[in-house]
Amino acid sequence: MYNVTIFGINLTIDPVAFRLPIGENGWTVYWYGIIIAIGFVLAIVYGYFNAKRFGIDVDRMLDVVLITTIPAILGARAYYVIFDPNGKINNIKEFFGFGGSGFSGLAIYGGVITAVVVGCLAAKI
Repeated sequence: MYNVTIFGINLTIDPVAFRLPIGENGWTVYWYGIIIAIGFVLAIVYGYFNAKRFGIDVDRMLDVVLITTIPAILGARAYYVIFDPNGKINNIKEFFGFGGSGFSGLAIYGGVITAVVVGCLAAKI
């Protein structure tokens, strides 16, 4: 919980938006994940409506987005795992969150780096 005061109004904000009853402990969905997902969708919509103005074929642009999305998520997870000082991954099941503790942790930096690299390669191909 975070206490924030804006214009003299004291607000208590919970970083957890909701929990999905999946698995043993459930999946926690945080507000920052929702905000990033909304930004991702808005960027795709903006690109879709402005592709012709930039001389880009809309179908090819959407292909690059689809090809880049999964590697970007994996890159975000890899970045988190590599640079997490408390994290220790013993096997590939734990990397993907199939271990006892469940899947937790993505780093937006790794997602952006991977998306740029894979997106450039996909656009070149």
